[in-house]
Amino acid sequence: MFIEAMIIGLIISFLRGGRMDNLNYLEIKAWYLIIFGMGLQLLPVFISGYTFILYFQMIGIIFVLTVIIMNIKLKGFWLMLIGGMLNFTAVVLNHFKMPVNPVFIENNNFSGFMDTVVDGEIVNYIANSVGGWSAILGKIMMTPSWYPFPRLLSIGDVIISLGIMWFIYGESKNKNLHRKSKMVQYTYKSRI
Repeated sequence: MFIEAMIIGLIISFLRGGRMDNLNYLEIKAWYLIIFGMGLQLLPVFISGYTFILYFQMIGIIFVLTVIIMNIKLKGFWLMLIGGMLNFTAVVLNHFKMPVNPVFIENNNFSGFMDTVVDGEIVNYIANSVGGWSAILGKIMMTPSWYPFPRLLSIGDVIISLGIMWFIYGESKNKNLHRKSKMVQYTYKSRI
């Protein structure tokens, strides 16, 4: 969903007259920790059967949230922080697992996924049929049936996506982002 948010942000920026070359001058502090953190969050998908893998997911979320806090002055990062904290809260309150609404079992796009979640084969998700506000923070929405890439979404995912779109649009409209040339320029004027 986050890649789609980047694409939509770029399209909105282009249609609203944003400067795409501003994106060349972005300075996100410790951006590489986002990639590392996302890799740690995806690790339980590839290595299952070990309960300690759940801690890698938590460490990955903490890395991403740390980068967001370091760059909080950039446009849209407040929304990303709120969405990230909602996802973090959902995972912490459900024994380091993201709750998934079991209603998606009936959906053909997610039946195989939900079967593996219910069987416990995917260690970073839990089928949560119990109500309550911690279950509301989990994966409770899905993309429409016409959408080519079916996804389960949480409220935090939607807020993070809005933050990404706002960040890209805001930075493309930033008039002060162009750097001055690093070439040495002399201001000496002759008296002749």
